[in-house]
Amino acid sequence: MKKVKILSVLLMIVMIAPVMVLTNCKKGENDPFLSFRSRDKRLVGNWTISKVDNTSITDIKGNSVNYPSLAAATYNNDYTNSLTTITTTFDGSTLNYSNVVSTTNFHYSTVYPATTPSSVVTTTGSTTTNVYTYSIGITIEEQGIAKVTEVSTAKTQTLSHTPAQTCPVGYGTPGLTCDGTYTVTTPTTTTTNFEGTWHWGTEKKNKDMLVLEGVGSYSGTYYIQQLKMKEIVLIQKSVSNNTDSGASNSSNAISDNNTVTLTRK
Repeated sequence: MKKVKILSVLLMIVMIAPVMVLTNCKKGENDPFLSFRSRDKRLVGNWTISKVDNTSITDIKGNSVNYPSLAAATYNNDYTNSLTTITTTFDGSTLNYSNVVSTTNFHYSTVYPATTPSSVVTTTGSTTTNVYTYSIGITIEEQGIAKVTEVSTAKTQTLSHTPAQTCPVGYGTPGLTCDGTYTVTTPTTTTTNFEGTWHWGTEKKNKDMLVLEGVGSYSGTYYIQQLKMKEIVLIQKSVSNNTDSGASNSSNAISDNNTVTLTRK
């Protein structure tokens, strides 16, 4: 009977153990189905950022109405919409940084008493794209220390405008002062080191949020979509809106989506 009881207990342990490990370790949607290493053990170590996909959009809208008095006999409405999209992509060796700005200006004027209104619409825009040879390493230490080393070398810069800004013959540099691509002839490599801290987010029990502080542009709070021994995927998403209901009647909206993939060295 004792042997039967012992076997029954062992069988229960074998059946329950994987469930306990799964409950304690699988937090991110792409975490491993089963892991016998704690989340701390999987996070700590030396990592290389192997991929970055980041898009930040700022949409600013303004609507300013100007009618000083009936005696002035004019009604003016000026509307400006500025849309800025910043995209950063990194494939493990080359980083592309693109800044696209589009601005629409609308002027609407009516003489009092109302006559046929006149309107003028102008659209301007610019795109700046910088390409770098790039690498970044991150060290996560057990004591809560985070270290980052960035190495970058500028390769090219491309400019594009609406309407086009063509360099006059003998004047200007394509890619720097007017439309075209400029290739850096004497590239300089820049190495930047940061030493900051890391800790789990507010839900420390789940350990599905990672906070990095004092590590440059990679500082922030990340949702851990995947935490494997050899690969981590971090996600950042934010949206903010602000509206001025006063005379300017303006509004702005900012959205940011960022995905960072780390590969263990």
